[in-house]
Amino acid sequence: MFLNDIEYPNQILDAIKEDKLVVFAGDGVSVDSPTCLPDFNKMAEQISAGTGLVRSKGTSCEVFLGNL
Repeated sequence: MFLNDIEYPNQILDAIKEDKLVVFAGDGVSVDSPTCLPDFNKMAEQISAGTGLVRSKGTSCEVFLGNL
């Protein structure tokens, strides 16, 4: 089926109709325009702002945020 000049497989359209569609998006999908959202590192930095805690070199964002 075509929607806005894009051909979508019937399996995708069926999944949407059945409320079973799951979308997996990769790292950085929302960094560029129009959303311009921060990447995971910047987000961790923004969340920790004002706490006085700074992520150590080599510490993952997941561990750092878990420690907050």
